[in-house]
Amino acid sequence: MNKNLILSISLLTAGRKKELQKCLESLLPLMSRVSSELIIVDTGCDAEHRSMIEKYATKIVDFEWCDDFAKARNAGLKVASGKWFMYLDDDEWFDDLTEIIEFFSTGEYVHYEYAMYRQRNYEDFEGKKYNDAPVGRMIRLEKDTKFVYSIHECFEHIGQKVKFFNTYVHHYGYVYATEEEKQTHAKRNIQPLLKECEKDPDNLHHVLQLMQEYAVLQEHEKAIQLGVEVVGRFTGCNSAQVFYYNSLAVLMTKEIVQSNNIGLLVRKGKELLDDKHLSSLAIAYISALLSYGCREFGEYKEAVGYAGTYLQHFDAYRKDNREYVMFESPITISC
Repeated sequence: MNKNLILSISLLTAGRKKELQKCLESLLPLMSRVSSELIIVDTGCDAEHRSMIEKYATKIVDFEWCDDFAKARNAGLKVASGKWFMYLDDDEWFDDLTEIIEFFSTGEYVHYEYAMYRQRNYEDFEGKKYNDAPVGRMIRLEKDTKFVYSIHECFEHIGQKVKFFNTYVHHYGYVYATEEEKQTHAKRNIQPLLKECEKDPDNLHHVLQLMQEYAVLQEHEKAIQLGVEVVGRFTGCNSAQVFYYNSLAVLMTKEIVQSNNIGLLVRKGKELLDDKHLSSLAIAYISALLSYGCREFGEYKEAVGYAGTYLQHFDAYRKDNREYVMFESPITISC
């Protein structure tokens, strides 16, 4: 580790993303203000894109693609020399890095172990509809820091002292030209996720991702079945699992709504609200869905009560959102 280098920034690219140059250009203000290096993991660039990344990169790592995102990320991590490590994808770019620049330039970073900024996920190509979800892409480098999981990779361990930034990256990766294209992408992810779930059935990171793909494919019963199985046996073990559990519980409830099984919605929704692992954000979301379910079921007094619970949380969020943002995810953010 270079003691004078504060930040290692890493990204993967195969040179196919039209946003690659935007991504690289957007990092320049950060690199000009903070002692940094840019590590680019080349997974298959052609000559034109190779020439482009050579203009920006401090280090280039050649990596032969093997259908394993964690291995590719670790190839960049292996040569990182900074005190902190930050990664992003080649189809993401920043507008304003002021918060992150100040975090490092003022020395605030020494008080934290992990940091999250926001990913602005667009829902249309015009950029009019989007949601902002926190993503954990920054970590203090330790000897045991590494990525895990062949798909939807993440850090194996994160610290307890977490910094949240309002800074965001633009991301159009979840916008598809056609419904067929969207479903093809989901189908592609099913098999690797099934393998991960088979290796580690109690890892909610994989289960949640698999449920999401079933939801995209409108295979609601499969998503619900997975959710019911997990809810029935979950006992809680660490903060990461509880985070995934909250998103999973909300997604299961949303999928029950999509399946139009109102009886199951009311029954499971009421059971979930007694769950000690549920966060205030998940309680608010499930209360809103329960209000709808009870109304449809003819339980009007209870429907009003659950709507009131949601509105109480809405008011609490407006006064102080810190308790809620800890559990924001692409699933829960629309609450």
